Amino acid sequence: ASTFSARMAQLSAGMPQLADGISALSTGTAGIATGASRLASGLDTLASGAAKLATGASTAADGAHTLADGTASATGGMSRLTDAATLSLDAGKLLAAQAGNLATNGTTLHDNATALADDLGRSAADIGSYGSETRTRLGAMAADPIAVSATRANAVNGPGAGLAPFLMALAAWLGVLGAFLVLPAIWASDSRRRVRGVLIGFGLAALAGAAGALLMVIGLRFLLGVAVVDIAALLVFAVLATLAFTAILQALVALFGTRGWLVGLLLLVVQVAAAGLPYAASSIPGPVAALHPFLPMTYTVDAMRGAIAGGGSSPAVDAFVLAAFLVVALLVTLAAAAGPALRREGSAGEVAATA
Repeated sequence: ASTFSARMAQLSAGMPQLADGISALSTGTAGIATGASRLASGLDTLASGAAKLATGASTAADGAHTLADGTASATGGMSRLTDAATLSLDAGKLLAAQAGNLATNGTTLHDNATALADDLGRSAADIGSYGSETRTRLGAMAADPIAVSATRANAVNGPGAGLAPFLMALAAWLGVLGAFLVLPAIWASDSRRRVRGVLIGFGLAALAGAAGALLMVIGLRFLLGVAVVDIAALLVFAVLATLAFTAILQALVALFGTRGWLVGLLLLVVQVAAAGLPYAASSIPGPVAALHPFLPMTYTVDAMRGAIAGGGSSPAVDAFVLAAFLVVALLVTLAAAAGPALRREGSAGEVAATA
């Protein structure tokens, strides 16, 4: 019991110290808490400063890039500025050279103007010494320095002379066609005299046509007063064309009978369209122009035009072609007379022969 009392006494004596220790511990704990709070605040400040430092570093990096770009642009600008300065220097040199040339040319121009003024002054003084007739002639020459003298080749006296070859060829064809309306193409005869019948039919129609051709030439020259360069050639070609037309129309009537008259009229229409009548051959449409060199009226008009106005193509060629038409057409008529064509002619030839 005494030992317990002693321990209790010691415990009671140690309680104040324990309370002081607890109080000191509480005070230390509060200090620790305050230090921890300050540490946390310092850590927050440190984190905020680190973020600002990172932002500042990024801004510094962007500024460095911008500075680098600006430096590159400044370098390019300086290069262009250097090129521009070089060009300006070259332009200045060229301008200086041109200014020198201009000064030289200006001196030359001044000298030339002075010389021109002196020449004009002398010309004016010389003109003053010319007579009135010479001054008038010089004035006319200055007003019209180039005189044109036009001369027509193979001129004709009016449109009548230009249309005369066409009208004469047309009249000759129609005259022969009219002759075969009243005369048979082949006069009837016995089989041994077929050639005679062909020649009689040709001769009568050709005689009528040739007489009409001669009257046309005489009327053209002496009644209408159309100037003819070569009247003898005109007579020859008028008669030759009439003979060729007679042979062609006789062959048509001998081959086709009375229908040959209609064929002759159709052929006349084709010739008027394709022979370049009354216009130039160059104005004929393409398909029709292909027939131009194969028609007798083409060469008739060409030959008559040359005889009236002169010129033309070749009279020898025209005469040869018309003669060829004449011979070939007579041969066709003779062949028709030797065959059934004479029988198709029928009684018209026999009636004309017996009459």
